[in-house]
Amino acid sequence: MTAFKTLYIKELKENFLSPLFYIICALFSLITGWLFFNYLISAGELNNSKVLYQVYTPIIGNINFMFVFFAPLLTMNSFALEKKQNTLRLLFRSELTTSQIWWAKWLAHVSICSFLVLLTVVYPIILIFSGFTEWGIIGTSYLGILLSICCYMAIGLFASSLTKAPIVGAILSFSFLMIFMLLVFSAGAAQNVFLGQMFQYLSVPYHFESLARGVIKSYNLFYYLSFVVVFYICSYHHLEHSRGNA
Repeated sequence: MTAFKTLYIKELKENFLSPLFYIICALFSLITGWLFFNYLISAGELNNSKVLYQVYTPIIGNINFMFVFFAPLLTMNSFALEKKQNTLRLLFRSELTTSQIWWAKWLAHVSICSFLVLLTVVYPIILIFSGFTEWGIIGTSYLGILLSICCYMAIGLFASSLTKAPIVGAILSFSFLMIFMLLVFSAGAAQNVFLGQMFQYLSVPYHFESLARGVIKSYNLFYYLSFVVVFYICSYHHLEHSRGNA
């Protein structure tokens, strides 16, 4: 556990000391702040219903969607740069197992994104002062964002493990994420009911929307857990192959 903690802290330090992270923070804050201001102005006279449907729900949806673009940038160096600099071999020769390496990196990136999410807590606080009282929806929507981030980070790490080029890792990660985002449109276009329901269940937005409405279903939580585990297993087998060749 000491080695796991050391790698986790190392990953956090590398990201918090990276200029890219602060560029992402600035862009994230600027875009979400601008969107929140515009939603607030366009809503006009505020009441609980207007705040929920014209301000809070759109801003939460946009915050979640923005991580589709930022997750690939944050995770692209995770394994790709390690391979490029031949430092992944050092990790493989340490006392850490492949699973510990992956989970330490995953947890570090989830923590970093959680910091970004924390920057947006000011928006519901402002709305609360205007009379917004939907505490349950605030809680479940932020839970939905964090669970979605867990999935985005899992995809990002898997994509990064496939290549030595960080940019290629970012492109692969973004492509995978967009596929899981666009599945919800395929669900609506599918002629077969079973196929449509399957596409719907596999899409990330479908499960996030449920939580953003304040509804927690067991199958939503199972989906997020399964999603992370599946991409962990894919990453694990690819890394184990790389470990054998190290």
